[in-house]
Amino acid sequence: MGSTFRQILPLVIGAAISPVLLLLQVATLASKNFPLRRALLVLVSSSMVTALIIIFVSSTNQKTSSSSGSQDAVHA
Repeated sequence: MGSTFRQILPLVIGAAISPVLLLLQVATLASKNFPLRRALLVLVSSSMVTALIIIFVSSTNQKTSSSSGSQDAVHA
């Protein structure tokens, strides 16, 4: 169950965030007040959130994979 959850979690996060960011970007570019500045702000903030999610997932994945007692086929 845990390995299935780790495989599905990035897909779930991507499916939840992707449409929201698309609609936010369209709304940002459609406004009359500083659309380029707002678009750049959305790009930077979404990149920071994506980076934090990647760091979190990779750090938890490394902890769980190294804590198992068996060795991988490559290391064996």
